[in-house]
Amino acid sequence: MRRKLFAATAVLAVGLLVAGTAGSVPIQSGEQASSHGHGGGSWLVTAAGVLLLAAFPVGPAYWFSGRNTSERTKDPVHLLTIVLLLITGIVHLYIYVAHGETIMLLAGLGFLGGVGLFAVGFAQRYLYPIGIVYTLAQLVLWFQAGMPHLDSYGLADKVVQVAIIGLLGYLYVREYRSTPSGGPNAPQ
Repeated sequence: MRRKLFAATAVLAVGLLVAGTAGSVPIQSGEQASSHGHGGGSWLVTAAGVLLLAAFPVGPAYWFSGRNTSERTKDPVHLLTIVLLLITGIVHLYIYVAHGETIMLLAGLGFLGGVGLFAVGFAQRYLYPIGIVYTLAQLVLWFQAGMPHLDSYGLADKVVQVAIIGLLGYLYVREYRSTPSGGPNAPQ
C-alpha cells in the first residue's frame, strides 16, 4: 500500500511538472505567456515542486519508519489540518517564486516540514503546540510587516492559518483528554 501511494505521488508530481512546463512554451516568435515574468504554468511547476519536495524525502522515511499512522490519517480533522497546512505552504512557496522573497521560502518549507514530520510519526505532543506557535508567529510577523500581499494571497492565507491554529488547538486538547495519564501520547 505504501509503495503504491509513493508511486502515485511521484507520478502525479511528474505529471504536474510536465503540465506546468507546457504552459510556458513560446507562443510566437520567442514570446511567452507572461504572468509577472513567469510562464503561464508557473503555479503548476510550483505545485509539482512542492509534491516532489514532499514525496521524495517523506515517502521513503515513512516507508522505513515502520510506524502505523493510518489511524491518524483517517481522521477527518487531521486530514483537514494537513490540507490547510499544504495550502499555506504552497501559497508561501508561490510567493517566493513570484517575488523572490526568501522569508516566504523558509515559511513554506516550515509548514511542509510539519506535514512531513506528522507523516513519519513524529510525536504529536510536540507537533501540535509547535505548530500553533509557528503559525501564530506567521500572523504576528505578517501584521508587523504591514500585511504584504494583501491584495493577492495574503488575506486568504491568513484565514487558512487562523483555521490551522484552531484545528491544532482542538487536536491537542482532544489528544490530552483521550490519554489516561492526562498528557498527549503518554505511555499507558
